[in-house]
Amino acid sequence: MSTNSNESSDSECESVEEPTPCGPQEIKRQFLDFYNFLTTLHFDKNDLKVPPPDGWPHLTPEFCGHFKADHTIEVLRHLPYFDQPTKVHIHRGSTLLDYTTFTREDFENAVEEYEFEDEYWGMEGEIDPKQVFLISLGGEQGTYNLFLNARDGKIIYEQIGVYEGDHPIQHYFDSLKDMYRRLELIGLPNRRIIDTWGVPEPEHTISLEEVCEENSCFENTVGRMHFARMT
Repeated sequence: MSTNSNESSDSECESVEEPTPCGPQEIKRQFLDFYNFLTTLHFDKNDLKVPPPDGWPHLTPEFCGHFKADHTIEVLRHLPYFDQPTKVHIHRGSTLLDYTTFTREDFENAVEEYEFEDEYWGMEGEIDPKQVFLISLGGEQGTYNLFLNARDGKIIYEQIGVYEGDHPIQHYFDSLKDMYRRLELIGLPNRRIIDTWGVPEPEHTISLEEVCEENSCFENTVGRMHFARMT
């Protein structure tokens, strides 16, 4: 995952010298900003669900089966979610979860199914798994799981069981925005994310005629990726 954004943030979550753990409202703001960005691309804005000021009322620690720490559940209940009749990816093969649709049984199963299993250290020592929850699920090898460290306000990302790193929420989302803008990630409704990072530049300009003559699917056509970069 490249993190090539140079944008700075005055967010309470990103003080370098004395980092302050994010509160639920600040985390909500950062997620909502990024999700609104996604609605300008391949996500349907009508599917974006914004919580009431006090959070989703039914997502209480009791309803969630205390599957996470109370503060973590408080963060979870204040997040926006996408209602997705069809799965739309946020990253390569990674689909956002909608916790507002979970039943108590779903939360009980989530402890085993969606747990971050690696030893993980944050700003103030080792992170209790009760403070981390999955926000986006990968489906196969080479795809991404994204977790939220609710204590420190960081996104943890892994390629199906292999820890790759973590970043403050705003930093990570700004990086994804930059990848979308540079067409390193190309999102399409009802299709897989196209990841063009590392694809070599063509030796000649790809014409519209060459693109139209391609017979294979869009997501497997390197030429179309390059054409998209030029338009």
